[in-house]
Formats: sequence, structure tokens, C-alpha cells
Amino acid sequence: MPLAFSDFKTVPEVQEISKITPVQQDFVRHEVSNPSEHFLQEFALKQQHIDVFASEGARCEALIFPILWEIYKAYATSVYGWQRMDRQHTQHPLRANRRFFSMPYSNFTLEKVRETFQLETFEEADISSGIEPITPSAELTKALARNVPVAKAINTEKAKSEMIIANILLELREHFERRISLFSGIDFNVDDKAELTGVCDFLVSLSSVQFHLEAPIIILVEAKKDNLTVGFGQCVAEMVAAQRFNAEKGNDIRCVYGVVTSGIVWQFLKLEGQTLYIDSTVYVIGQCDKILGILTSMVKQKA
Repeated sequence: MPLAFSDFKTVPEVQEISKITPVQQDFVRHEVSNPSEHFLQEFALKQQHIDVFASEGARCEALIFPILWEIYKAYATSVYGWQRMDRQHTQHPLRANRRFFSMPYSNFTLEKVRETFQLETFEEADISSGIEPITPSAELTKALARNVPVAKAINTEKAKSEMIIANILLELREHFERRISLFSGIDFNVDDKAELTGVCDFLVSLSSVQFHLEAPIIILVEAKKDNLTVGFGQCVAEMVAAQRFNAEKGNDIRCVYGVVTSGIVWQFLKLEGQTLYIDSTVYVIGQCDKILGILTSMVKQKA
């Protein structure tokens, strides 16, 4: 039976299977590289405002990917750049990516989450039509112009998360002068018995504390490769968990919001008490100003 890469924990295990003979040798040659000023500024900003010790995802997005991307740009015409490519999800534990078998949030479909938590649902709600757009900064406009074509070409959830979604959410934080906090790939375990445990792709808190998660959580963002509908149940389960987390911390708020997005396409949700609203309008990345306006309105609890 073939083994997953993650099944190999030590070098001797790999040696035994592959019959490789290890040789220790100093083969790395150093070359001086001058990173761009834009890279240095962005890299410093991410280290300052993202807790890279919070999760593997945070380190990938804030540290590893920016370095690889900066190097790749210098050789883009002669090399290909790829990110983690997940196999087709199956139930076999040796083939399932950790993202699938360690995240009970992903066990929820929209039907299951509605029944489990007795949510009244309005599937053709108008959450966003009257919200004014917000012009993106020159920095975000430039970043999206550069990143979106590459993210589309790679066409993985991870690429779109790192190249598109993260940039828009960082812009949101800057819009509020860093008075809100942003977390990526964070463990969010609220209620084991209710299966409200797992990892959230992104979440936004109204607290300005960035080194650890504090209530109230206001927005949960679930990233999907293409099909947004399959992410609704997972996102709503995270929204219910956020409701409970806020209440337990004595910082309950009227609404918790959700976003399900491929980075290219965005759809918004609202949970108010036991009532779930799914916006009838779907937005695309070309409407970035409208997307920023909706996210801003959510932070202000006016959507």
C-alpha cells in the first residue's frame, strides 16, 4: 500500500524504503541577492502583525511563501512555481490530507449545520446591495494585478488564499488602522461534543490584540478552490462556534458574519441569533472595492 509523504517521520524510515545511502556534504553555495524594497516592506509588516508561531498556515503565508515568491520572480521565465497540490480527497487515512481528517468543522454540510443547531435560514437574503464600495489602496491594486493571474494558473485553494484572500484581509486591517486583528490557519476549538473544533482558514476579531485570539470574533472566512456551496456548512459551523466563543468570553455581539470565497468569487453570510442569512449576490475579484466595502460594513456591524 503506498504511503503518504507525511507517514515518513525520520530519515532512516526513508532510507529503508528507498535504499538511499546518506552522505553528509557541504554542497550549498551562497549567492548575494538583493530583495526588492516592496518585499522588504511587506515581509517586515507581516512579521510585525501576524503571529507566525500560531500555526503552520501562518508561517507558510507570512514567511515561507513570500520568500519563495520573491525568488521565483527573478526566474519566472525559465522555471515553474508550484504550491502544495492535494490529492483527491478520499476517506482512506493514509491518503487524506491533514486538513480533512483533523477538522470536524469540515464534517458539516449546510443541511447538517441547520439541523444540528436549529437555524432558520434565508437563502436569498440581501446583505450587501446597499453597501458603499471602498476604493482599494494602490498597494492592494498592484498586488492583485500581479497575484491573481498566477493564483488562477496554479488553481489551488492554498495559492488563492495566500495570493488573493490574505491580501484583501490585510487591507481590511489597515483600513481600520490595525484596531482589529486577523488570524490565518488558527486552531479554533470551542466545543468538542458539538464538533465545533478545528482550524479556521481566516478569522477577524474586533480586538486589536494580535498575539492571541480575543473576543469578539466578527468574521469567519472559509477558502475553497472553486465550489463555494460546499463551504457553506463549514463556514456556518465556524460562525456558530464564534457565537459561543464570544458569549463564553462575556463579549457577545449581535451578529457574526461569514465569507466563503475562492479568492476569485466571494459570497457573504450573516448569523443573527438562530437566524442564518445567505446573500443572494455573488461578487468577483474585479469588484474588489465592493468586497472591501462589505467587509468594512461587517466589522462595523452594519451589514
